Amino acid sequence: MLKSKNLSYEKMKVEDICSFQYWGKHKTPLLDDYNFYETTEEGFIDWFNWKTKNPLNKYMTIFKDGVPIGYIGYKGFNNIFKTATLGVVLDPNYVNKGYGQEAIITTMDYYFNTLNYKKINLKVARYNKRAIALYEKLGFEKVSTSILFYENGSFDDRIEDYRNNKECFLNIMGKTFFYADKMVINRKKFDGVIKCISNFKI
Repeated sequence: MLKSKNLSYEKMKVEDICSFQYWGKHKTPLLDDYNFYETTEEGFIDWFNWKTKNPLNKYMTIFKDGVPIGYIGYKGFNNIFKTATLGVVLDPNYVNKGYGQEAIITTMDYYFNTLNYKKINLKVARYNKRAIALYEKLGFEKVSTSILFYENGSFDDRIEDYRNNKECFLNIMGKTFFYADKMVINRKKFDGVIKCISNFKI
């Protein structure tokens, strides 16, 4: 088990996922794929297997006072080049409280300075500006951009959130796509950034 100032982290278990059904929901359609919709035991098991079936993917549940408030994954482990891909999801009721930053710093410190990993990367939708701001604060740098199919529906400029992010989308033959940026941080950069973030203790 890992612990930080406000949170603890354990290997994800099926029983953790049962509580995800009580999480809040993101109000913007842009983040709908971060919402959790499963409500049955069969659904919880299928979701868990979907996330964890690949042995190169490691998921931890994030706990606040014993309650699961999110999960964080390090996927596609490469033990030769010492790299992995980060992904983090929080119960919307707990966003904008600093918990995402705390979870990312704590777990990256573990992978960089305990397991001696050299590089962590991630992929983030360009319209997820709050997440990008956090990643940049923590020292991640954009290295490339890709175009991905938008699975949450079609771009609808009648909805304010779409209008405010229209530069993040494009239409190709009647299908909606979005820009996603790959961001990377290495251990040296991480250690330097953490020293500059005041009042944080792992």
